[in-house]
Amino acid sequence: MTEPPAAPRGGLAKTRIETLVDGVLAIAMTLLVLDLRPPGPEVTSLGPYLAEQSSTFLAYFLSFANLGVFWVGHHTQFEAVRRTDRIFHWITILFLMFVALIPYSTATLARHLTDPGAVALYGGIFFGAGLGLLFMWLYATTGRRLVDPDLPAARVRQASHRIIIGMAIIGIGMAAAFVDTRISLALFALVPLYFMFPGSIDRFWSTGE
Repeated sequence: MTEPPAAPRGGLAKTRIETLVDGVLAIAMTLLVLDLRPPGPEVTSLGPYLAEQSSTFLAYFLSFANLGVFWVGHHTQFEAVRRTDRIFHWITILFLMFVALIPYSTATLARHLTDPGAVALYGGIFFGAGLGLLFMWLYATTGRRLVDPDLPAARVRQASHRIIIGMAIIGIGMAAAFVDTRISLALFALVPLYFMFPGSIDRFWSTGE
């Protein structure tokens, strides 16, 4: 029987926290599809039926893509994180609390696509999750608490700035909901497009430069 990996000296092993985050994100992504209803035998024309669900499909694609942003971001962070501790665990729980709310905010958005409150709520939950991800990174890297001591300060700043830019886009989208919800939706769609392209922190992990 294979022994589980030992915790790094001075901290706790990170395997279980990675498993928990992967599991919660996977469940949240899967739950999104439950709001999509396949046509029943009473549906005689598929086109109009699908058009009626256009807002649900829009909310689904927005949320799935943005949850993907969080998964990639967390995975990238854990390329640097070497160990964990109790406080880091609770920051992760805070992050996952918001992630678990995303299927709820997605369903609300799908039903009230032009309601500023629903759009702001949707953005606010994503903003809270982004804040949790940022807190995890800042806690792990401050004083090189949970990362390698030689991790360059420039790389720490670059990763922090990347998260902050994404949160700023979401924050602007929340405010824009009270002007025109279409602006908000466009900004929410911009976030995964921004994170889809590798940044300098990605080049650092792949080349060390």
